[in-house]
Amino acid sequence: MTESEWAIKFDEVSFAYDRETVVDGASFSIAHRDFVGIIGPNGGGKSTLVKLMLGVLKPQKGTIEVLGHTPHRACRRIGYMPQNSHLDPEFPVSALDVVLMGRLGITSAAGPYRPSDRQAAMHALDEVGLADLANRPLRALSGGQRQRVLIARALAGEPELLILDEPTANLDPAVQDDLYDQLRELNKTITVVIVSHDVGFVSLYFKTAICVSRKVHTHSTRDLTNQQVTDMYGREVRLIHRDNLETGKCCD
Repeated sequence: MTESEWAIKFDEVSFAYDRETVVDGASFSIAHRDFVGIIGPNGGGKSTLVKLMLGVLKPQKGTIEVLGHTPHRACRRIGYMPQNSHLDPEFPVSALDVVLMGRLGITSAAGPYRPSDRQAAMHALDEVGLADLANRPLRALSGGQRQRVLIARALAGEPELLILDEPTANLDPAVQDDLYDQLRELNKTITVVIVSHDVGFVSLYFKTAICVSRKVHTHSTRDLTNQQVTDMYGREVRLIHRDNLETGKCCD
């Protein structure tokens, strides 16, 4: 695989807030159509790593390539869902209205939405299984449905790379499973990167884990061990692998 074929490539990237180093010498690559979970303790640098990928922050050392370009040049090819959307569920908008927000700046900077915008928004809703609820008010949707609407908003720009910051936070386990199933389906055509707090179940959902605690390490989730995660978090963490789901066993 040549360098231009990587979805994301970090080369000796470091970043510090004032004098506190948060990301130290990170070198890793993410392949196209990988399904990646970014995990690590609070304050370990997960959000900073995502901001570097998005071009919101610039590295003080090292280089970053996203889809073969600098993050700034690649930004329109990235779909992003922040952890806190600041979207009032009581605001009088429909699911489609929210998803159309993801088209702002794509085909025009101002003015009414075009038919192509509405077509892209409806396709995004269909991808997350909510096309039949396009005209339903946001307040009438469940928590899991609202999260899928926000993912559809990130998809409305027809990205090649989707980055989601803790999309399953505060969702019931069954709703989380359904959401991850939707994301795995999307992963057939685009690269998906997720900041996840579901550390114990990371091996169920992801192909690759990026472990962040100032230093950054990547692992195939099949090879990730309890001890590696325990060392990173400073406490015992038990992983469940998909192969052991039926028996309820944790990985050794």
